[in-house]
Amino acid sequence: MRVQIANKAMFNNALSTLFPQHNFSEVNGFTIDSRLAEKGDVYLPLKGENVNGHDFISDAISSGASLIFSEQSSTENLDEVIYVDSTLSTLKKLAHAYREQIECPIIGITGSNGKTTTKELLNHVVSAHKKTMCTEGNHNSTIGLPISIFTIEGDEDFCILEMGASEPNEIAELCKISKPTMGLITNISAAHTENFGSIENVAKTKLALFSSLSSDDTAFINIDDEYISTFETKSKKISYSFKSESDFHGNYSDGQISINNFDIPLPYPSQIMAQNILAIFSVANTIGISPIQIADSIKSFMPLTGRCELITHNDITIIDDTYNSNLESAKAGIHTLSEYEGVRKIAIIGDMFELGDFAQDHHRELGEYISKSNIDLLLATGELTKHTVDTASGIDATFFQNKNDLISALRKITQSGDVIYVKGSRGMQMETIIEKGILI
Repeated sequence: MRVQIANKAMFNNALSTLFPQHNFSEVNGFTIDSRLAEKGDVYLPLKGENVNGHDFISDAISSGASLIFSEQSSTENLDEVIYVDSTLSTLKKLAHAYREQIECPIIGITGSNGKTTTKELLNHVVSAHKKTMCTEGNHNSTIGLPISIFTIEGDEDFCILEMGASEPNEIAELCKISKPTMGLITNISAAHTENFGSIENVAKTKLALFSSLSSDDTAFINIDDEYISTFETKSKKISYSFKSESDFHGNYSDGQISINNFDIPLPYPSQIMAQNILAIFSVANTIGISPIQIADSIKSFMPLTGRCELITHNDITIIDDTYNSNLESAKAGIHTLSEYEGVRKIAIIGDMFELGDFAQDHHRELGEYISKSNIDLLLATGELTKHTVDTASGIDATFFQNKNDLISALRKITQSGDVIYVKGSRGMQMETIIEKGILI
């Protein structure tokens, strides 16, 4: 990962705050990958499971890096190197010192499902009317987010930061670094439960975003979520809901959403998209963007690759939802499929990972849910989805030991007018089924 440092003066101020004994020349970019280093860059080596970035310090210097942090002392007297106890800790402290110089509101977004799409959708709407910075891709980790902070210029109207967590307490740590002034949690579900132990621990980790907000800040509360709705925060609260009275109340039917009686056509029928739109509408309208402006921007929003992305090929509609999977997102995707009109509605499901003790139960529950949905055909592969097929009663369901067998079967049965939904965890690489089984 490499970024161009947006405000070099602010970065140098951050450096001087942490290392007042050093004199720094102007820097160019910031990277943790020596192969991406350019002239004038800061290179920060990290120790990974398989690779130690310290082994490539000389490569970074050869590429022109002008400042390097290192945990490993050297007998060489290198002007470019500052020795520190922890490079990761140095990254976090630098990002915090940089953020301290930023005056615009910072919107933090986290949640078990939909946070990246929600972040991209909010940025799409807000940036059409305000100067906005937004974290790229899924740079939402304790490494990616601090580095992303260096791309803030300092004169934005709003900054939108996605925050991810794969283990307990990560959101609290990211909030200490970025100090958000607004917070939105999309939902709480049993995603990555293997690393958290329970959904209660997932909730505790995600809800740290609201805990970090002050009384002058604002929390956007999804009161349809049983965990988010009961959480206390000292910040101001803006509520949104499909089910209950709220500041922003949504109704979803017939492929469109109405929010506070204002109709917004959806790009395609999707309960997931409707949930995302209600969330970002509450934020965008609160910060001064009109409902008409929000609706106009939504018209041009394109779904992200692998996140309910629509593909049409040979008169077959494909819903590519292969980026990742857990029980709640898979159910929502099946619901989206059930709303389509087509010759047949085909669900292709791969294993859901990182569920720990919940793995078998969640795959069985998905099968039960599919049984009650308006689905014609279920094809499944992996190891755990055999439980999904076993519990999917009243539907034509087939389990395949591997993807190649599923692909061979799929090539033989697809026909014009089919609507095919593909879903699985990232490690399943279910997009290969689309590429080899349909797009041929």
